[in-house]
Amino acid sequence: MKASEKKQNVIMSAANRVGIRSVTELANRTGIPRSTLHRRMENPGSLTITELMIIDHKVRFTAEELKEASRQ
Repeated sequence: MKASEKKQNVIMSAANRVGIRSVTELANRTGIPRSTLHRRMENPGSLTITELMIIDHKVRFTAEELKEASRQ
């Protein structure tokens, strides 16, 4: 599995844990524009620290998930 796929899986697994089932729903809950979040999920390395913090506020990453999600 490529690093970008792993990062995407970590983010969506954390989202699923709190009842968020799609990137669109994650965008709605975080306030990150849907088109931006879809683009970022296609290339998770392009997620900014600010975007990760916003996502974390909604999904509450574990320490291990946050470490994986913040890797470049």
